[in-house]
Amino acid sequence: MARRTKPLTDTEIKAAKPKDTDYQLYDGDGLKLLIKSSGSKLWQFRYHRPLTKQRTKQSFGAYPAVSLSDACKLRAESRALLVKEIDPQEHQKELARNTWKQRPTRSNLSLNVGGTSRKPALQKTTPKISGVHWKEMFFLQLAI
Repeated sequence: MARRTKPLTDTEIKAAKPKDTDYQLYDGDGLKLLIKSSGSKLWQFRYHRPLTKQRTKQSFGAYPAVSLSDACKLRAESRALLVKEIDPQEHQKELARNTWKQRPTRSNLSLNVGGTSRKPALQKTTPKISGVHWKEMFFLQLAI
């Protein structure tokens, strides 16, 4: 039978002082706090990758910035992904890629100038002006 680890408390974490070598405090279910000899305290989650079954670590950040309750929430989210056979690190990278693709760029913004945002009453009087806007957009694209 597996041994149950006593969950960490905030006072235990605050009382943990750096030693000559790095050491860990375990919270259970793969979550641990790595106390470095430099004094920094880093959250890590250990798990097996779903496809390769290799043991790996995921970092959640430093202790003062990421509290014990936040680290436990992140662990629960990662474990929920593992139940669905999704690697938490790959999922996090995919989310970062998707947000990067959806960011506004200069070319996206210049193409949207004068598109559907015009009011219907002004569209009758804008054909002469739209040529000027087209030239501005064209030269803006050349500048990019």
